[in-house]
Amino acid sequence: MRRIIGSLSSLATEKLSSSSSSYSRCQSRQIFSACSSSSQRNAGSKLSEALPGNRIKWASLGSVRNSQFASGFTPLKPKPLDSIMDLNRAKSKSPEELTSAWDDYHLGRGHIGITMKAKLYRLLEQRASECRYFVIPLWRGNGYVTMFAQVEAPHMIFTGLEDYKARGTQAAPYLTTTFYTELVETNDLVLIRGDVVFTSKLTDEEAKWLMETAQSFYLNDSRYKLLERFNKQTQDFEFKDLTKVVKTKSSPRLSLFILLHSKHHLLPQSSAMSEHQSEEVQQIEKLYEFSERLNASKDKSQNVEDYEGIIKMSKTSMKAKQLASQLIPRYFKFFPSLSTDAFNAHMDCIDDGDLGVRVQAIRGLPLFCKDTPDIISKIVDVLVQLLNTEESVERDAVHKALMSLLRQDPKVSLTALFTHAGVTPTDDQIREKVLNFVKDKVFPVKGELLKPQEVMERHITDLIKQSLEDVTGGEFQMFMDFLTSLSIFGGKAPKERMQELVEIIEGQADLNAQFNVLDSDHIDRFISCLQLALPFFARGAPSSRFLSYLNTHIMPVFDKLPGERKLDLLKALADISPYTTAQEARQMLPSMVDLLKKYMPAKKTGEEMKYTYVECLLYAFHHLAHKVPNATNSLCGYKIVTGQPSDRLGEDFSELNKDFTERLTIVEDLTKAMMKKLTQGMSEHNKAMSAAKTDEEKASVKTKKQSTTTELRTCNNILAMTKPLHAKVPSFIGDTNMNLSWKEATKPLASTTATTTIGGKRPGNSNNGSGNNVAAKRVRGSGGVQQSQLVNKAFEGIASYGVGRGGNRSGGRRGGGRGGRGQGRGHW
Repeated sequence: MRRIIGSLSSLATEKLSSSSSSYSRCQSRQIFSACSSSSQRNAGSKLSEALPGNRIKWASLGSVRNSQFASGFTPLKPKPLDSIMDLNRAKSKSPEELTSAWDDYHLGRGHIGITMKAKLYRLLEQRASECRYFVIPLWRGNGYVTMFAQVEAPHMIFTGLEDYKARGTQAAPYLTTTFYTELVETNDLVLIRGDVVFTSKLTDEEAKWLMETAQSFYLNDSRYKLLERFNKQTQDFEFKDLTKVVKTKSSPRLSLFILLHSKHHLLPQSSAMSEHQSEEVQQIEKLYEFSERLNASKDKSQNVEDYEGIIKMSKTSMKAKQLASQLIPRYFKFFPSLSTDAFNAHMDCIDDGDLGVRVQAIRGLPLFCKDTPDIISKIVDVLVQLLNTEESVERDAVHKALMSLLRQDPKVSLTALFTHAGVTPTDDQIREKVLNFVKDKVFPVKGELLKPQEVMERHITDLIKQSLEDVTGGEFQMFMDFLTSLSIFGGKAPKERMQELVEIIEGQADLNAQFNVLDSDHIDRFISCLQLALPFFARGAPSSRFLSYLNTHIMPVFDKLPGERKLDLLKALADISPYTTAQEARQMLPSMVDLLKKYMPAKKTGEEMKYTYVECLLYAFHHLAHKVPNATNSLCGYKIVTGQPSDRLGEDFSELNKDFTERLTIVEDLTKAMMKKLTQGMSEHNKAMSAAKTDEEKASVKTKKQSTTTELRTCNNILAMTKPLHAKVPSFIGDTNMNLSWKEATKPLASTTATTTIGGKRPGNSNNGSGNNVAAKRVRGSGGVQQSQLVNKAFEGIASYGVGRGGNRSGGRRGGGRGGRGQGRGHW
């Protein structure tokens, strides 16, 4: 063993400028366990000089990146498989689906996930029971560091030989590996999970290579002889023999594939191998030879025959096709004269009837672009067409390949991808697959892909704009949600950026089209787009185009709209009214007052008033009048003085004022009567809740209470808004403090403050005259306090309102309605 130690150290010093190192004797605390099998005991004292003597604390293995293998580390616990996946569901999946899902789950999470057939694991387990220790040179550039490995099924641990030399058994592991055997019986599969303990010591790629290379020494007959010699015949072990076998840190998938299918096959082979199998092994061996010569060559362009041989082998057996699919793109850049033949051969593998060949060829596609980025767009186009596959394993491979290209060159890849998301002659099914991929895979990792941030965010914004000509409501919502998540449209974005978003929404709302009252899709789209634009209006974007369209095209035919569309439109009108300019408010007020009078009855007729309609219209009236208070003089007969000719104080509008205030009084009387009725109903609901025994009964009562709560809020809001309008010089509401009934309550409804604060105690305003406490006192004296007490009683015992936007009847429609836009793609 001392000779082995000497050879390790001298080789590291003599040949490579890396930190390969020797073993040290074991110390008091143990990381790696002693040899316990009879065969290892036969190795005698020579092996014991190099390896520690106690068992490893396997309970410390786990899934987080810390450890108690050295002083100051916290113990790790094994992560049970049933805490990672649903085992019952997993047992119903095919091995291919499980392999893909396991790989996907660990991708980018700082862990490594690979799989192994059950019979291979049994072979590894058997051999590991006799040979538990090994060293592996991990290549880095022109040098290497030597890793020390120990296996005690179902675990494998790696640490640096240099650390082991310095700290002995207190050396901390760099990498821990767990073999999960729960799915062996049902799926013939072992899931393998690697956890990098120190990311400063190992990258995930290096960790994966270490795991697969270590397994290869247990599974490949030829390599196992070296492992066996290290454990049982230490005097015959030469480290240089090991470095010859592990020449470079090649691609993990390729490395393991070659090991599994070379002439030194890892599985015990029967002597009666079929002719077909023998031929396949020869083909694999030939490919291996081609690859070794190409890999060793300093001027690979001279090895034309080797590359031609790889292309030729891609047309032979299934296993040869799989291996060739990895080799063709790997050496593609060195043979431009063979590029057409090579790519066509690879595409033939993608069209192969065998799923394994297709998947391997798909995985190889991004490798073509590694050194030839000018073909990224073409490879993206190929992968997009493959999204339509029905095989989940194949589709997962396509997703991974696309993500690989997006990480390599986000700008070019995104541009190519979005050409299939617009109105180009792309198959609708392909377009849908692309949009789903963008939503599920691309958008969630925007922080990783969009770098430099501002440049790439602007680029993807432009791509999205080009894709919006013909989208469904759901697709448009998806794109808008993504755009608003970008930093260029974030909280500190200037007003111009908000205007840009509003212009995108205006394009979807079809504000240049003639309004057709029978086109329900256009109505839905207009309302949905208006709701989408509200947050941007609040941040300074102009709302003039929406307001102009509403005032010019929709308000004149409001009576002809379907009933539920009327309510949706009025809610949208109430929402947008705080963001109007004075000019827009002056233009809209006449039609607003006409509509308000229509729903405020001039006399009691016995018909039920549309309370939510009145709430919406009063709220919008207040906000519009607050912007241009003197405009109400000629509309409602007020006497507001601003000193402008538009005050029209010399004209007599007393009849208008009389009519308007009488309507207000009738509205208040009807509202108070409704509140009394609702309060009594709430009392009955509370009794019913106390008597309810089943969950269904309680849920039913709760729904009724929520509906009654919403109606009470509507009534209370109406009273709060009519109160200040009785004065000759009213005080108009100009803020957004009022919580409209169909919106979720932010805090419990107050008592008299709801009516007096909003109505009577508003500070004086230079534009519309002083405050009108007189009007407030008059209303309070005629029952305001009593009404507030009724409201308090009605809300007693209600834990939460639970009423969202559109709580009364229809709610806001955001891209979910009927019909279609353009050629029928839209579903608003």
